[in-house]
Amino acid sequence: MKKIVLIVFVIFPFFLSAQTSHADSATASNSWYPGENEDIQKNLPPPSNALVTDYTNTLSAKDKLLLENKLDAVNEATTVQIAVVIMQTVGKFNIMHYGRRLAKSWGIGQKDKNNGVLILVALNDRKVAILTGTGLQAVIADSVTSDIIQQNFAPHFKTGDYYGGLNEGTDRIIKIIKDQVK
Repeated sequence: MKKIVLIVFVIFPFFLSAQTSHADSATASNSWYPGENEDIQKNLPPPSNALVTDYTNTLSAKDKLLLENKLDAVNEATTVQIAVVIMQTVGKFNIMHYGRRLAKSWGIGQKDKNNGVLILVALNDRKVAILTGTGLQAVIADSVTSDIIQQNFAPHFKTGDYYGGLNEGTDRIIKIIKDQVK
């Protein structure tokens, strides 16, 4: 009888709370709801012809040109296309979902190789994401993108040095790509 009471009062409530918190955290981190892709699609900016698109005018013209030239050289040498987009906010959307829709909508990378990289910065949201096409996911794993955000982008972004962070982070991505993609 003591075993049954133990199971009912100790283990069963723990199981319920674990299930509830897992469901809550999954919903919060994914922020997925029916129709989200359609809502995101309606909120995307029109495709840009540049590899560096700064809707916030955070970067100087010189810094933007330096990044653009570097990313264009990578595209020519490796066919990997790296795009940087800086915007005020992604609104109510999860930055990863928004970024995936943006990358797909803009056609970042080669369609047959799915080898694009999108660096999405949402200034007012204080969020940054690095999204890789499936053709590069073995080369630039999620753990690596997280490390780049924490070690290269974040320290610079905290001081308002967005160019410094983007320059350092893209250098690291380019090195990884050049070491792996032949």
